[in-house]
Amino acid sequence: MRLMIVFLLLLSFIPADLLAQSYPLYFYAQHLRISDPYTAALGMSGAAYREGLLAPYTNPAGLARLDRIEIGYSRIPSVETGYENDEDIYGQNTFSIGALLGYGIVAGLSYMNFDMGEISNSDNTGVRQYTLSIAKLHTLSENQFVSIGINVKRLEYLYNILDENSYLFDIGFQTNIKFSENWASFGLALHNLGSDLESKQGFLKFKEKAYKYLQAGIAFGNTKLDISGMNKSPKFMITMEYQKDMDNEFNMSEWQLLGLGFELRFFNYFILQTGYLVNLNDDIDDDIINGMTYGLGFETPEVDMNIPVIWSVHYGRGMDIPGLDVNTISISVGHKLGTGY
Repeated sequence: MRLMIVFLLLLSFIPADLLAQSYPLYFYAQHLRISDPYTAALGMSGAAYREGLLAPYTNPAGLARLDRIEIGYSRIPSVETGYENDEDIYGQNTFSIGALLGYGIVAGLSYMNFDMGEISNSDNTGVRQYTLSIAKLHTLSENQFVSIGINVKRLEYLYNILDENSYLFDIGFQTNIKFSENWASFGLALHNLGSDLESKQGFLKFKEKAYKYLQAGIAFGNTKLDISGMNKSPKFMITMEYQKDMDNEFNMSEWQLLGLGFELRFFNYFILQTGYLVNLNDDIDDDIINGMTYGLGFETPEVDMNIPVIWSVHYGRGMDIPGLDVNTISISVGHKLGTGY
């Protein structure tokens, strides 16, 4: 019922091929337009390799590798509706902060706003998500690390007469193994576990299932290693990740794909990335999901601005979804508190 109402209300400005996917708006904001350009560029992956402040968007376990206090901002541009008196829609902003607390425990907070603008029959619409992330790093040996993490999310989903909210959870696991001059990692993340969405439509109240999905990936390379003599040589990483919805609650088209990614890192700081998405579900048109992703970025060494800080800027373009801008930009600044690998 809720999906039908959303479809009718949005029909005037969402392309038919996007409507056919039948995914809820918070799935667009959480996953299709991911707030981390780094992972968007690498085939919308990240479960195995993503670490640091923005890791909780794909796998909260990756937050455990944050070794500094850091703040960050991500932006995905809005889209013009083309209708008179209508403002742009689908602008997406995310603010994040994280810090190492000690004993291998890292905490992070983020706020995501997926704005639908002030359209003709509504205002104050969109998706708001408040997230608390906690991750723990455990050293098994000199060459093997394991981390676990959890996101606790307060989701508010507003559109016209729809008013939904809930507390949802993501859980994640990562393991990294170093050998010779390379490393390998495996990661698993489950998203949107926990309570149902509490919905209101006028005087009516009911509950609906949240969209749950899985990410499982592997990665291999030498980009995480700081080995003498390697600083001026290009470093690489390759990754492969499988994604699937867990219960097919929105069974008009089941989400199932393979994300592939390749990264080159020059002088330890400049990054070039590309990826490819492979549709694994015959019920979805390949043209909607299959395609290239790409991005670039840089991370500075410590810059002395009264206190030493590290700057990071990334750009990534994810899945080319009709009617939605998927260009993502992030900027972050951090003060290093400890050491990484």
